[in-house]
Amino acid sequence: MRQMLMIGLAAIAAVALSIWALTAASGQELEEDSPARAAIRHAAQASNLSEGFMFCLAFAEVGEDLKPPPPGQGFYRGLYQFDPHTWKTQAPRFGFAGYSPEHLWANAHVAASLIDELGQTEAMYRQWPPARRCGNIRRPVIVVAPTPSPTPYRDLDLG
Repeated sequence: MRQMLMIGLAAIAAVALSIWALTAASGQELEEDSPARAAIRHAAQASNLSEGFMFCLAFAEVGEDLKPPPPGQGFYRGLYQFDPHTWKTQAPRFGFAGYSPEHLWANAHVAASLIDELGQTEAMYRQWPPARRCGNIRRPVIVVAPTPSPTPYRDLDLG
């Protein structure tokens, strides 16, 4: 049985490696390797926010390719489309003074920190109106009920 399991795992690994190799050989970037996606995931986890929420908001702001417009094309900048004043005042508060809003990591972390601070409030929705369509900002909490312990007297013969 163990040998069959090992063979099955090896087959799955081989298929996964083949898919990765074909994708890499074709020149396509794997979504998981995208710097924007990595920045969003890390920022969401660091602020205890839902990755789904953060991705939804980024998609609404810059599109599903997660490629913000280049600097000079528009007033808002970066993944989460900060205006210059908001970036100038908020980036230093969250440890990103001196960073450009085009810096993916900085932009994602400042957005996540600000969303975490504001919570799911009107102030957050004024900053990012599309956020209303993105669901809950917090990661779901899964609570597992404890298994009841057996009654210590269950096996006693009281008769």
